[in-house]
Amino acid sequence: MSDVAEILGQPFDPTQQEASTAWEPLVPGWYNAYVEKEEIKRTKAGDGYFLKLQFCIADGVYQNRKVFTNINIANPSAACVKIGKADLTALTQSLNIPMLTDTVQLLNGAVQIRVTIKRDQNEIKGYKLIGVITTAASVSPPLAAVPTAPAAMAPAPAVQSAPAPVAPVVQYGASGRPLPAKAPAPAEVSTSMQPTPLADQFSKQSLEPWKR
Repeated sequence: MSDVAEILGQPFDPTQQEASTAWEPLVPGWYNAYVEKEEIKRTKAGDGYFLKLQFCIADGVYQNRKVFTNINIANPSAACVKIGKADLTALTQSLNIPMLTDTVQLLNGAVQIRVTIKRDQNEIKGYKLIGVITTAASVSPPLAAVPTAPAAMAPAPAVQSAPAPVAPVVQYGASGRPLPAKAPAPAEVSTSMQPTPLADQFSKQSLEPWKR
């Protein structure tokens, strides 16, 4: 039969389509979520009502994944009603709703949900008050670190060069030959520190007869 080709107008070519991947349930734990959809529905037997809720994971690895739950609000089974009212109480308290008159009040309410797994399906088994939901869109990227300029290095001390030696002055005589260098004059010695010459021990008057 060629029903596929007749319906599509051509044979189905799987190489032209992206294959679907296995839908794995969420790992059990607490998740930030919000109520995305709410609806009151009749039971299959038609003798009761339940609240059908769809939650959307708000952040983390499973952001935008959906989790579903049903809460019995009217049922012939007293046990089902008791469990349903306990779950609805936990949910409304976590959403800070003092009095629930319409399920529309639940929409977009932020709450923490405890997700479990049963028969490869996720179930919600608890609600908890939540603070501000941090989503990928609301997180500001970290500011880039501003590089600091390196500290200015102190200038190296100037190296003082030794004074250049002074060349001796050479004097030339009439013949063109260099004259011998003069010996440096002796350092002046203080007369107060020199011994008195023997001649000075006599006065000039005592030496006058000897000059004649």
